[in-house]
Amino acid sequence: MIGDRIEVEIDRDWTRVVVVKALADKPIRKDLARELFDDESPERPKLDPVQRLMRRTPVERAKGLGRPSKRDRRQLDRLRGGDES
Repeated sequence: MIGDRIEVEIDRDWTRVVVVKALADKPIRKDLARELFDDESPERPKLDPVQRLMRRTPVERAKGLGRPSKRDRRQLDRLRGGDES
């Protein structure tokens, strides 16, 4: 509704805050959509590159899960004797 305040926590250290000014009955362009709300968010804190990398959760694939990579498939082909190169 008009006047609603929406707060969304992003990256555990920054909260995005918007207040609804108007509603649209149909889809509108992105540049016009910005006129439908007031952004009251505080400035986003700056992180140095090392801190940014340290905050990411490591992506790991347990051995045997998921489909094999291209490298894995080539190694399997060599083991099976199907390598033609």
